[in-house]
Amino acid sequence: IESVEIIGSNYLKPTAFTFNQQLNTVIGGRGAGKSSLLEYIRFGLGCSAIDLPNESDHAARRMAEMLRATLPEAMGTIKVSVRLNGALVMLSRSMANRDLITISANGEESQSSPRDVRSLVPVQSFRQGELSDLAGEQAAERLMELVTADERENIRRVEDELKSIAGQVSETLSMVTRLIGSRA
Repeated sequence: IESVEIIGSNYLKPTAFTFNQQLNTVIGGRGAGKSSLLEYIRFGLGCSAIDLPNESDHAARRMAEMLRATLPEAMGTIKVSVRLNGALVMLSRSMANRDLITISANGEESQSSPRDVRSLVPVQSFRQGELSDLAGEQAAERLMELVTADERENIRRVEDELKSIAGQVSETLSMVTRLIGSRA
């Protein structure tokens, strides 16, 4: 995510945030809007509590209610700029037409469903309660999942290559051992 622009929110003033690709922190007191900002970003990316309803999750219900209450249909819009394969892509989504997300890239514009945008822009997002679960028994494994999610396929491919190379080294070592043994 390169930047986020919030337009027409009843809760957060119209503003734009620019992000660093390495690390970003959002700091503020209780009720300052940290969770709202993150849910607005999720809304812009098509993966908010409105898009992925979980009626059994109290936090998800609360976030869906917050979006409906603070982003009025008349003007509530979230714009998220993301970098995909080196190209800058702007996603724009309004409450008035929340079933479509406008995608702008290289001077061209199209519209897609939130589901299609979730496929285009793979996002792993977690609410505070979900992150708190990292303190459980499987914390190290879950944290590793979070950290390696974007590169999981590359990691798998490298691991497979290493296994293949290890097998080849083992076969070569066995062949060398047999050759040395036959000469003795």
